[in-house]
Amino acid sequence: MLQKTVLISLCLVTENVQFGRAIQCFQCLLADRPFYEDAQAPAEKTCRDFDRSPAYVVDCPESTFCYKKTVEDRFYNSPYVREERGCAPQMYRGLKQTASLQWVTESRLIQGAYERGCRRVEDFGLRSLHETECFCDEGDLCNSAAKLQNCWLWLLFIVSGAWVIKIQ
Repeated sequence: MLQKTVLISLCLVTENVQFGRAIQCFQCLLADRPFYEDAQAPAEKTCRDFDRSPAYVVDCPESTFCYKKTVEDRFYNSPYVREERGCAPQMYRGLKQTASLQWVTESRLIQGAYERGCRRVEDFGLRSLHETECFCDEGDLCNSAAKLQNCWLWLLFIVSGAWVIKIQ
């Protein structure tokens, strides 16, 4: 029985391991793109109509974190909340001078750019709106804010699998 439990646990854990695949995040904009920006660029969806559908899913090859930003404001004394979701930018691109005094382009992924969790953006009393930024790396689509964290989900699967095996 113990061997079956260990085997099921191992299968579930290896199922979640991603070999060379980018994290996937939900992506949508805080507001519509202004009319003066590039009209040839593909249209992006706003979070106003966000429904967790595959249309909002993007691959993030240059990031290991997803983010969600919530902006709270007041409009005529009533609350006005907007959201933005996407891949957290972690790619550094810049110029580097070599030993032979030549400039070369450097690109690298900054692993420690973010910490998992949410934080309020400090405005030092300068603005009337409040921003909260949340960063997650628990797995694909972790910025949906409506699902259990993967570790609890896997624990639930393992415990229920062990219980089913014990009954048989």
